[in-house]
Amino acid sequence: MAIVHRNLPDSELHEPKGVSAAAADQVYVTDGSGSGTFRPYDNDLNAFSTADGGKVYVSDGAGSGTLQDYDKEPKGISSASADQVYVADGSGSGAWSDFSTVPPTFAGLMSQNDSTLSISAASDSTLKTNSDYVPLNNTSMWSVEAGENITSSASSGQFTVVAGGTYQISLCAAFHADVKGRVGFIFGDGTDFETKRTIVDVDTAETAVVMSVMIPNVSATTVYGVYVAAEGATDLTVQTATFTIQRLS
Repeated sequence: MAIVHRNLPDSELHEPKGVSAAAADQVYVTDGSGSGTFRPYDNDLNAFSTADGGKVYVSDGAGSGTLQDYDKEPKGISSASADQVYVADGSGSGAWSDFSTVPPTFAGLMSQNDSTLSISAASDSTLKTNSDYVPLNNTSMWSVEAGENITSSASSGQFTVVAGGTYQISLCAAFHADVKGRVGFIFGDGTDFETKRTIVDVDTAETAVVMSVMIPNVSATTVYGVYVAAEGATDLTVQTATFTIQRLS
């Protein structure tokens, strides 16, 4: 009398097909065509049984991989220079960059020693010609009072920006001249001037000038200083001045 398979006692049930030749810890993997074979669960992942703590499985993109130490530091830190920061690119990645590329950046120069500059008369009395302007600077006029990620040069009275961006540049100064006349002030590098001129009437009494301008799209390594021109020859004495530059974005 035939016995229905479902009624067979457990002791009489047969093992899966191919089990007699299968190695220990293998599993039966179907092939999608009504059959299959016994295979290792995962040749690469088998190493987990003997892997040291803290290891992770890293795929190689070709169907395999290896167990490696888990790097708890951010991506690429092994080759990053000291004081760099990781800057995201907005597309799911990024790169290590100098801290100077990240706001805020700031520097300041200050003069407090009644520095006198002898200025020749401008060829253009309207003070609109760039070549008439000379640096607002002489020996020991400026001192570096503060600085962060912008190069300040007290000897030349200039700043060099390390990273491009939008900058705020300001000058606040008190001065007088030995003759009455007009004096123009401007920010720039001596050739290319980024702002409109500030022209003030100067007398032998103290005069104040305040300038502040925001300049977008500044390129890295741009050099900025204060430049002056006078409609007539004069000895311009700067009693005190503060010249600052700050990156906004």
